[in-house]
Amino acid sequence: MVLERLLADDFETVLDWLATNQLRDRLEALDALANQVPLETPVTDTDLGGEANAEGTTGQPGPVTTPESEPTTDASFSDTLVRWAKLPPTLDATTISGYLYLAASFAKIEVIDTGLPERLRDLAAALSSSLKVERAGISDQVLSGLPESDARTLVSHLGRRTRDQPRIQKFTVDSMLRIAYVHPGTQSGVVTALQAIPVADVEPVTALKLRTLDATTYEPVLDVWEGSQPSPELRRTIGLVRTNWGTRGN
Repeated sequence: MVLERLLADDFETVLDWLATNQLRDRLEALDALANQVPLETPVTDTDLGGEANAEGTTGQPGPVTTPESEPTTDASFSDTLVRWAKLPPTLDATTISGYLYLAASFAKIEVIDTGLPERLRDLAAALSSSLKVERAGISDQVLSGLPESDARTLVSHLGRRTRDQPRIQKFTVDSMLRIAYVHPGTQSGVVTALQAIPVADVEPVTALKLRTLDATTYEPVLDVWEGSQPSPELRRTIGLVRTNWGTRGN
C-alpha cells in the first residue's frame, strides 16, 4: 500500500514484474540487495524451456546469482524501491500478488505479459483460469493444433506463473501436463517448470498428478522435491507415486 500510494512509478515497476511472471525472483533479488540476505539461484525463462517468441526474444531473464561473499547490486532497482524493501514485513510474492491484482483492477491498470505473443494470450489466460469451464474450453484438439514453438512458449509462461503464484498450481500444472500429452516435445520444459516450484509451495495433489505418467520422464521432478526437505504430506505422496509406478512396471 505504501508503494501504491506514495511511489507510483515503483508500483508500476512491480506490476510489470507481476505481469511478466518475474515477481518472485525480482522480489528475492530486491530483498537480497536491501537486506543483504543470501540469494538463491533464480530460474530464468530459458530454464523453463522458453523459446524465442514472434519478436525474436525469449523474455527477460531472472536476476544474476551473486556469490554470498559479495554484496548484491542491481542497477535496475531504484533507490526508493530499495528503501521500501527495507520496511517490514518480509517481501513474499505469494502474498503480495493477490493485493497487486486487486490494486491494479481498482486503478484500471491492465496486467499483461507483453513478452507473450498476443495470439497466445487468451489461451494462456484460459489455461491458468480457476474456472473449470474456461480451461475445458481449450480442447486437446486446439492444443494439438498449435505449432511446437507456441506449445513450448505456453509451457514456459505457465511454468513461470506457477513459480510466481503457486496458489494457482492446481490449474496451471494440469494445463502443462495436457500440453505435454499432445506435444511430447514439451515434456522437458514441463519437468523443468515443476522442478522450479519451491518445494515448500508444492501441494501433495500436484505430485499425485504424476502417478499415471511416465516414470522415466517425471522421476527427476520427484528427485528434486525429495532432496529439498518436502513436508511430511508431500513426502508421503511422493512415496505413493513411486509405489504406483513400480506396480505398473510389474
